[in-house]
Amino acid sequence: MITPTPNRIPDTQTLGISAADSIVPLYLRAAQVQQTAAAQESALAPVDAAQAQALLAALKQLPTPASDSLADRKAYIAAIARQLRDFKTPQGDARAFATLAQQRAVLQHIQNEIGDASPLYKPLTGVMLGASNLQSQVSQWMQEVLLSDGTPPEFSDW
Repeated sequence: MITPTPNRIPDTQTLGISAADSIVPLYLRAAQVQQTAAAQESALAPVDAAQAQALLAALKQLPTPASDSLADRKAYIAAIARQLRDFKTPQGDARAFATLAQQRAVLQHIQNEIGDASPLYKPLTGVMLGASNLQSQVSQWMQEVLLSDGTPPEFSDW
């Protein structure tokens, strides 16, 4: 025979969370877990070594910045990002690194391979930061969409 248990709200110790975490709304904790899982997934994204080598060879063929000015460095970083986005598979039919997770993974792979003494290391870091910032903005936008009631924020601001 099953004995009914009294209805009670479980305390923080029963749930295995700290008192500080108990004040965070459940949907925010779920969003944090989702972000952590996405970060772990992107960190574990497999990199095709042959495609990474082909990309590295293509990046080495890009013209280096004419000077150390900020504008030249930005243009060089933009050229690397464009090369990364437009890089095709060996068959030439699709983008090799279509997702931001794939782009960050291949950039990290190339950085690990060339080392921090390479002149390509810092521009690759700039491209990686751009991809990470874009991923963060997309995640933030998705959270806002999921947590909203469907009303655009411009309507509620009035």
